[in-house]
This record gives sequence, C-alpha cells and structure tokens, in this order.
Amino acid sequence: MPTNTYKIADLTLQIECPDGLECSERLEGFKTEAETADYRIRFVADMQMPVAAALKANDFSGSDFTQDIPPYEWHMYTDGNNNEGVVVTYDNHEWLKWIDVMIIGRDITVTYCPKSDDVRGSTYVFPMFNLMLNYLLQRNSGFLIHSSVVDDGGRGYLFTAVSGTGKSTMASIWEKKGARVINDDLIAIRLTADGPVAYNVPMPYKNDMSRHVRLNAVFLISQSPSNVLCRVGGAGAAMSVMANTLQHNNSQQSIVRHLAYIDNMCSHVPVHTLGFKPDADVVDLIRNLGL
Repeated sequence: MPTNTYKIADLTLQIECPDGLECSERLEGFKTEAETADYRIRFVADMQMPVAAALKANDFSGSDFTQDIPPYEWHMYTDGNNNEGVVVTYDNHEWLKWIDVMIIGRDITVTYCPKSDDVRGSTYVFPMFNLMLNYLLQRNSGFLIHSSVVDDGGRGYLFTAVSGTGKSTMASIWEKKGARVINDDLIAIRLTADGPVAYNVPMPYKNDMSRHVRLNAVFLISQSPSNVLCRVGGAGAAMSVMANTLQHNNSQQSIVRHLAYIDNMCSHVPVHTLGFKPDADVVDLIRNLGL
C-alpha cells in the first residue's frame, strides 16, 4: 500500500493510500522525507457509517451550501471512549457519500463511503482534511484562522476578517510590492518558543508549496475610504481575533485551550484595527510602523 509523508504546519502526517484512492496533488507541495511521523492516517472504505458518527451524539454541527463546492454538513462528536471524531455528509459530491475521521492518540482512521465500487477518489477531501487538521492543531499549540499572511522580508503580517472584506486583495497588494504571500484565505498558527508562526495549509482550489513565516503583527481589516490604524489590546484584541478562527471545539477542554492559544498570540504580537483602501499606500503605512 503506497504511503506518503507530509509536513503541514510543522506536523508530520503519514498517509496510507489504499486501492481506490489517489495520492492528492493538493498535498504534493507538502511532501517530506521524514522517516518518523507525528500522526498516522489510514483510509478505509466502508458502506456502514460508524455508530457514534451515525448517532452524532453530543455533536457540534454546521453546513456549507456555497456555489463553489458541493453542499455538505459536518458533525463533531465523541464516541463511547471519549475519542474525538468528525463526519461530513455530502449532496452531489463527485465521488463521496460521506467521510468520517476518528482520532485515537497518534492514530487517525478515515472511513469513507464512495458512491460506487469503481470510483476514483483522493486523499485530500474538503472540508474533512481541514477539520481534521484543526483538531490536530488544537493538540499541538495551534489553531486555524480565516486570514491572509504575507512575508515581507522575513516579517510576517496577518490580515483577518470575514469573507469578502479584503484578505485576498490585501495579499495581492503586498505581493505587487515585493512581499511573499503565505496564503490568502486560511492560515495555521503554531505557538513556538520564539513566538507565533504562520503556515499555509492545503486548499481545495489550488496546488501549493509549503511556506511559513514568524508573525510580527496582526491586523483586523475593514474597507475604508482612507487608511486608518488603531492599536487594540487585552480581551478586545483576543475576542476580535477569535471571531475569525475555526471554532470546531467539541469539549470544554478544547475550548479552554483554544482561548489560551489566541490570548498567547495576541500577547506576543501587536494587534491593530486597519481600515484600508485598496492601493499600495497601506503597505508603506505598515512598513513605516517598524513592527
């Protein structure tokens, strides 16, 4: 059985690729030659959904019905042994009916139900992979946040907001001014001894190469007729940042960890609100801060 190893947000994932699944091109840019893995991921085809997932007992649920991706519903749950899992069910997916992830220690079982025996699927399935990654980050001093991040000569700037506010626009402006874009939509944050580090993660709409940068500042962005910066701190900064993180937490323990991680990041890097107009002046404004 083919096995590939990937490093994503500095977590080493060893993925077994069974018959019926292809090693996803979405993960190619994250391949590593590491001989050991933090987590081992095994895919299993099955027509029967695991009992705990089917019951969705004590679940935390959500859905997405945007035009760009097949409609789906996700449910976070715990099984009888208090192990965490997530099941995603689909309408009109190309090859899947549902997919389930169960995490037990360092071992992860991904059970999936194909639409037919002869269908060809992939080891990267959205949003399953990102929901699983969010669980793993929660266990390793990290979290996912809807944001764009740029590397400006080794200085990392994170821009976060709700969809449609300008994360991708901001990344494009910086790229034209010579900065490197880490990702313009979803970012993994890991808290290290040297401070918060931002990583790109696999995305459903493009192939990408692994990138990261240490964070120097966080900006809560909004559109504005002029560029306006204001430093924020304390609980207000942490709560504003938290509003744009993935909050798929199924236990009190994970919620406490999540809040602690965000507070840690906001205590290590300055947080500003930033009303901006979409031109290069905003780059000069931030560079002149000397953050």
